[in-house]
Order: sequence, then structure tokens, then C-alpha cells
Amino acid sequence: MKKNVSIILMVAMVFWLSAAVIYADTVGEKDKCSVVLKETAKPNHWAVEINFTNDEPLFGMVFPLHIWSDKGELTYDSTSFAGTRVEDFAVKIPFQDTENYKDTKGLMINLGLIGSVGFESTELKPGSGPIAYHYITGTKGVTTESIVVDTTFIYPSNRIMGTMIDAKTRIKPTFEFKRAGK
Repeated sequence: MKKNVSIILMVAMVFWLSAAVIYADTVGEKDKCSVVLKETAKPNHWAVEINFTNDEPLFGMVFPLHIWSDKGELTYDSTSFAGTRVEDFAVKIPFQDTENYKDTKGLMINLGLIGSVGFESTELKPGSGPIAYHYITGTKGVTTESIVVDTTFIYPSNRIMGTMIDAKTRIKPTFEFKRAGK
């Protein structure tokens, strides 16, 4: 029995390491996704700014985020791409998954981006800056300090990543969350 458990653990480790290699950023420098929580002029209202730094052109990206507070409820209001690096992308889909995660505390928001769907190829050029702004509202008691944003896995297979135009080269960026002014 102990031998079977050892074999199962060994196989699981091989799969885990394989997945880590497949989703690694193997092109140039390590890309970075930085999420900044900012208070807006409205009370109990925040902007979740998604920033991205890349050193290679990217054709598509996925940003699944889990946003929660231990001080109250959060509501997803909208997403804006105005003035961002992907403003001209053909497909920009923010999606709040309320069906698969109805028992999960907080918000599960998946952002999918595709440069173009026609013959011309629109890509995210190498650089750094905002990708999108999610806007959220909190109930009384929610504070900037109580809100946490983290990357997550959203069913069926969405994890934070980018892909190059060949649709084979995947980029898995590092992730950081911070609060504006902190």
C-alpha cells in the first residue's frame, strides 16, 4: 500500500512540474501583472486597476481575479478600457462568474482579451501600463484595507496568462497586489 501511495505522489509531482514548465514565461524577461486598488470620489467605491508589463508582443490574455473583503459584501459594477493599452483590441470580455462560485466569498471576475478576429493582427506591444479598470462597490464597513485582490483559477481552465500570436507560446506573469498610496 505504501508503495502505491509513493507511486501516486511521484506521478502527481511529475504532472505538477510539467504544468509549471508549460505555463512558464520562457520568452525574454518575466512579465508582470500588478493590480492596484484605488479609492474613487464616491464613498464605498473602488477602482481595481490591472497593469501589465510585457517584453514580447501578446495576442491574447486572461486575467481571472478573486476580489473579497472580510468586512462586508462587494458588488461588481463595471469594467472600463478607456485609455488602456488594449483599448483597440477586438475582444474585451469581463465576466463575473456567479454560477460556479455562488458559495465563494467575494467576486470572481474573469477578463478575456483577444487582439483581433480578422485578417489584421492587433497585438499588445511590449511595454507597461493599464489593461483595464474594474469598478466595485462595498457595503458599509468595507474599507480599502479590508479588500484583497488575488489571481485565481476560474472554471473550466482560466488562469492568469498571455499568449503570443502563434497560440502556442504561453506567458505566465508574476502577480502582485497593492493598495494605492500604501
